[in-house]
Amino acid sequence: MYNGEPTEKCRFIVIDPNSGSDADKFFDVGKRSARLIVPKLKEGHRMLRMERVGSGKETLYIPTEVAANSVTRTR
Repeated sequence: MYNGEPTEKCRFIVIDPNSGSDADKFFDVGKRSARLIVPKLKEGHRMLRMERVGSGKETLYIPTEVAANSVTRTR
């Protein structure tokens, strides 16, 4: 629900490499963002950086590939 209106979301199970924990988390996005994320996953990319653009119903997450050796872990 967003502002009393039902919304459809896609749920991805992710691990945030910068969180210091390897625990699974849910990452819920709208259909527009999912249409950008799913092709990257189908191409075999398993590590993506998400850029958030907009807010509210207009939020869009734009994925870009990340090289596995460039991950920075912080604690």
